[in-house]
Amino acid sequence: MKKILLVIIIISSISSVKAQNSEFEEKKISILKEISKSQEQLQSIIKLGTLNDTPLKFSSGVSLHPEPIELPPLQMNFEELKSKIKASKWEQHVIDNQTIISLEKTIFGDYPNVNIKEIVLENIKFYNNKKDYKKIEADNHYNIEFPLNVKRKRIKNFDLKILIEAEEYFNFTINNKKTSIDTLQVKDIQINDQTISFIKKETDNENNFEIYVSDEKGLFYKSISSSSVTKLTNKDIAYYNSLLLFLKDLKIALNNNKFIDEKELKKYIKEKQPEEVSISEKNKLYNFDFSVYPKEIIFRVLGNKYNKQIVVSFSENLNKNNFIAKSDNKYGLIDTNGNWIIKPTDGRLSENEYFPDYYSKNYNETIWISPDNKKKTKYDFVISKNNMLIEKKYKIGEYTTTTGYGLFDAIKKEIILPVEKEIFIKADKSFYFVKKNLEKNLVLKGLYDLEGNIIFGLENHDIEICANNLVIITKNEKDFLFKLDTINKQPKLLTSRDYSKIDAPHYNTTIEELEEEPFFRASKNDGKASDYLTNNGEIAIDGEKYSQVIKSYDRFIVKDKKGIFSILDKFGKLIKILDKNIIPKSEYSAYLLQAKNKTTGLYGYLDKKGNLVIPFMYSTATRFVKFSKETPAKASVSTVDEKGNRTSYFIDTNNDLIGKKDFHKKEIEAEHIIEVEQN
Repeated sequence: MKKILLVIIIISSISSVKAQNSEFEEKKISILKEISKSQEQLQSIIKLGTLNDTPLKFSSGVSLHPEPIELPPLQMNFEELKSKIKASKWEQHVIDNQTIISLEKTIFGDYPNVNIKEIVLENIKFYNNKKDYKKIEADNHYNIEFPLNVKRKRIKNFDLKILIEAEEYFNFTINNKKTSIDTLQVKDIQINDQTISFIKKETDNENNFEIYVSDEKGLFYKSISSSSVTKLTNKDIAYYNSLLLFLKDLKIALNNNKFIDEKELKKYIKEKQPEEVSISEKNKLYNFDFSVYPKEIIFRVLGNKYNKQIVVSFSENLNKNNFIAKSDNKYGLIDTNGNWIIKPTDGRLSENEYFPDYYSKNYNETIWISPDNKKKTKYDFVISKNNMLIEKKYKIGEYTTTTGYGLFDAIKKEIILPVEKEIFIKADKSFYFVKKNLEKNLVLKGLYDLEGNIIFGLENHDIEICANNLVIITKNEKDFLFKLDTINKQPKLLTSRDYSKIDAPHYNTTIEELEEEPFFRASKNDGKASDYLTNNGEIAIDGEKYSQVIKSYDRFIVKDKKGIFSILDKFGKLIKILDKNIIPKSEYSAYLLQAKNKTTGLYGYLDKKGNLVIPFMYSTATRFVKFSKETPAKASVSTVDEKGNRTSYFIDTNNDLIGKKDFHKKEIEAEHIIEVEQN
């Protein structure tokens, strides 16, 4: 992203130029350009900072991956807002003699033009059919909570009445010529090549705003920054004017060749540059931080305010007959009429969507409660809330503890893997990875699925989960490839040969099918060429048929037992058998393959079909290399005349000369980047 930088930072970057003295003259041109750019930026900053309608400073920009939200229309659609409120979650809980209703407020965050003025409950109906028409206002508008002094009665339904203050939008278009709207200033805004809208919303502090940005598809990114009105002080203006004078003198000095080398330039900057202002003063600078100029910018400004009352009816949507209640900081269970099922004698109770019943967790203890038979079961470990993981603390020193882990079936109330001090379990989306540390640095590893079924038992091996349901087991310095059955999750051994390393594609997302290269490499430690396997473990390219196999982008370069090279495509299909005198000397680069003629000893280049496109004419040659996007790929080559004199130069992929040729009296025979063995 391009930024309007403080000039002092630019000056510092000038002072850090690491150029040789001989290159100083060439560097002066770029330094002078930077100075001119800095002068323009400083003049813009000073101009904006002294305007009567002081500029707005954005303290931060849009994040790299913001989540878009639908932008409300210019006229509020209250029926749509009402349906969104209806879809939001609400819950009730009991504390002593109060029933508390709480409602999510996140829905209103999608509407920057809406403020809540009043929110109340009416027409409250309890499970005993008694109605209470008392108007109850929320304790605060942030959490939207309603405490009802109705002892432990459960609420069946109620009406939520909201009085909101909405503000209409009006659009103000900004182009390159017009740069202000009230207290809002625009300079060098850059956001994608499209129409961009901003929304300015005032906060409680009259000098602060919340800023929202919208694109032409009607999506906007919630609160891109916290902004404030800023005006430069006299001290700021004096400092930036002194910087302008310093840059002007520096430009004159450079143009008059006052500096012999970089050392003298640094000395001048150190002695002459103005003393810096504090960081807090620097931060008052007006700054936007986005990318690419838009077609136009629209400031969508909030205008006329009007009130609207919305009534939404809620009803209890849970089919259950017991609820958690709190009394004197203890928890128990009540029925729908508020009677105690389990009196509050335990610690904090939890309800879990994965497990039936309720449970309470304390240090190294879980109490399981079944409301139907009022039964409590105690365990000497802690059960994790969202999965089958259980854990327990063990004292290993006077002030230190360690945690042991196990697995527990919360539905059947059965222990799958007992908690042990030596066991550590890591859970991901699809598996439980189990590790057990024994004496003499012996480590056992195993794998369970999320239902607690054993996939690999605890053994002295390593387990690596790969894409496409593949698993690599490493044991006794050998890799074995397994595939998991997607139905019963049981592994099937795919490989029959001994491999020292299998490079199956590895992902954290373990189960889903992913598009990959057709084959992956399986290396052997017997000195033979590597195999390449399919996702089903089949041998696609058999290394035992070749003395060498090299993968080069979407090609394979193979050498048979007679020393003949061939080119295969990415699916292992033969493209061309090369002449017995042709030896590939590297991998493909810039779609060309460096090769050597065995008879003449000269180098040339093959295309992806194995055809010779640059003749065997060079005594030495390298791969083609691309140093930047702007420059063509080039290779370093040399030729030798009859007297043994060598000429070296660069060529492009069309075999045309790049740059100048270098002549040498003597030739030292050398081969560059030899990556393929030669018999």
